[in-house]
Amino acid sequence: MTIDVNIQLSHMIASDIGSMGDETTIIDTIYNDHGAVDRNNLASFVSEYFNISMDIGRINKTLKKLIKNKTIIESNGALSLSPATLEALLKTINANETTQTIAINQWVSDFEQLFETKITDPNELSCFKATILEFIRRFFLMQGVSSYSLIIGDRETGTSKVDEIVNEVISKCAKKNNDLLVQYLTCFFSRSTSDEQKSFLVQQFKKAIQYLSMVVTPETKNKLYEAFDGVVLYLDTSILYRAMNLQGTERYEAIKTLFHLCSKANIKLKVFQCTVDELKRRINYDAGVIEKHPTPVSFSSIGYKVRQEDNYISTFWKEQTETGISAGDFNFKYKNFLSQFALLGIEIDEDSKLSNPELMKKFDLLRPLVSKFGSSFDFDDRKSVSAIDHDTECMVLVEHLQRKNVATAIEAKYLFLSSDWSLMRLQRHEPEYKFKTDVVVLPSQMMQVLYLPTPSIEYYEAFIGIFASSRSLFGTNSLNNEQMQEIMGRVASYSQNPAFAEKILRNQLIQSMFSATEKEEERNKTIDDAIREELSQMEIDLKEKDSTILAKNKEIERKNTELKNQKEKYSIQAKNLETSNSQVELLKQQLDNAEEATQQTKQENEQLLKYKNIILETQEKKAKRMSLLLYFFGALPGFAGVLGILIIIAALIPDLSRLVTPLIEWVKTAEIVKVLGNVDVLSVIGTLSVGGIAASYALIRKGWKSIYSRCFQKRISKIDPTGDIISAEDNNNTI
Repeated sequence: MTIDVNIQLSHMIASDIGSMGDETTIIDTIYNDHGAVDRNNLASFVSEYFNISMDIGRINKTLKKLIKNKTIIESNGALSLSPATLEALLKTINANETTQTIAINQWVSDFEQLFETKITDPNELSCFKATILEFIRRFFLMQGVSSYSLIIGDRETGTSKVDEIVNEVISKCAKKNNDLLVQYLTCFFSRSTSDEQKSFLVQQFKKAIQYLSMVVTPETKNKLYEAFDGVVLYLDTSILYRAMNLQGTERYEAIKTLFHLCSKANIKLKVFQCTVDELKRRINYDAGVIEKHPTPVSFSSIGYKVRQEDNYISTFWKEQTETGISAGDFNFKYKNFLSQFALLGIEIDEDSKLSNPELMKKFDLLRPLVSKFGSSFDFDDRKSVSAIDHDTECMVLVEHLQRKNVATAIEAKYLFLSSDWSLMRLQRHEPEYKFKTDVVVLPSQMMQVLYLPTPSIEYYEAFIGIFASSRSLFGTNSLNNEQMQEIMGRVASYSQNPAFAEKILRNQLIQSMFSATEKEEERNKTIDDAIREELSQMEIDLKEKDSTILAKNKEIERKNTELKNQKEKYSIQAKNLETSNSQVELLKQQLDNAEEATQQTKQENEQLLKYKNIILETQEKKAKRMSLLLYFFGALPGFAGVLGILIIIAALIPDLSRLVTPLIEWVKTAEIVKVLGNVDVLSVIGTLSVGGIAASYALIRKGWKSIYSRCFQKRISKIDPTGDIISAEDNNNTI
């Protein structure tokens, strides 16, 4: 069975469902492993228990929130549930188990009454209950949010995959009542349900929703990665600081993970030359500070402990505390930072600059906006002039590079990766940018898009195994009616068009919905705007198609008119000639035969043309080989002549004559020289050399193309004396 991509991605447009899944995964893991979990092994326990591999950064982020809310307690490195959490959890477990037992027993009783049978065999009863559970869970996982309508009694909701799911679960329970069970499950959601059954179904629904929000099938992940193939991320200075481990270990590890995921998705990492210049300026400034104000190692240790942020200076404090490195040596490490770019897979785009008046005009319009959103009530936290210029230039260049007339930022193929929230606020709230394709993206957004875990075993088996064994908190978080309605309403408006839905959802993966700081109405408006934008594009496409159809219809009408006129002409001719009906039929037959003959002639001409082309290509190859041979042998006497001249010159130069004297003496021993008698060998060589050069010049003076042309014409004339295969003009064009 396959699960629809839209069902998997649609849950991401509701707030906090994914984070709720992360929280319940960690809580459930700690509960089930009773005191054996700490920060170092939590990820491995999650992988072992839930069969999914969660990123360390993602786990630490969720764990930090749970500890802050006092849901989890960390003591001496060990993680445990707080008393209040444990009490609420045990209460939930007992309530869930009671509800499940009552609901399952009611379905057994309903089955027995409907088919007037009694399940007495314990093994058969156990199999029946397990099949009911697996059917419900698989159905909710396959249907996604649309299954909620069935729980609340909307019988109009589609259940197109019911038969497929029934066949899948029934095959695992080979008991005598299988045929009856198939009938029962097929109409399962059309039967009335008790309050306990509805409560149990809602529990299972929540589990499916949270699992869908956390884990994707490998096929869905591949589709997401295909969408990112060829995307280019231009990196901001802050991202480079993180990549060079100058903003703390946690950020360094996170950006390393992001770069690795980008590599897997074939996303290119680049930086503008202006970013290189900005990075150099900032590093030189910080380097100057630590050299101008040197401190002993003991002071650096104190400074690192009380630091307010992680940056170049705090990184120096940390390294000096650990290794005792001097400020000069530390600065030297980062002086030639360009060499680190190659190791990180980052390419420098030296050609992308504000090189034309149009871009400069755009720069002048955007700079005040960057300055406005970069302002802060805290004067020390405001952007510098150079930082404003840099951010403005990067945004202008990325927007210029982006593909036009596309619906999503991913399709635009170019993005600016930055941790600067002021740029994110600009494109969220500034009217000119609210309705444009995104230019700026945060590392956290990219991480959430690219790091969607896949299960370590088969998708459905992982899901069924997790929730069949879990009796704890997973799936019991508050997923209220408002959230459910939000998901259903926003997905249902376009779920009938899978390609459209997927496009919208992919767009939203890069939008602000993941940010907890965004307001509800703003998130809704973002989604609605994306839908309207895509609908507008569809209207444009529809108009273009209508224009094409209209033009084709006009062409058809024109041809119909010509055909009508031709028929009238034939009719007049028939009347004037006072032909009989049989003659008219004969004429029609002749016309049909003529059309067939024309078509046949056309086909024969096409075959003849193909044959001629094959002959032409063959003769061209032969002519080229022949002309190369002629050219070579024609040039050979010239090469010999040049060699002879060089020998004569060498013989006349005292220092070189000893090199060629043996050769001359050897020539004198030749029989032909003995026959000629006492002759000057150098004169003979000179005469032959001049003759050879003259002969070569006569043979090849017109060049290889001329020889090739003659060979080609000669070969063509042999196979086609009429010259039909190729004309002289065609031959010249070929050459």
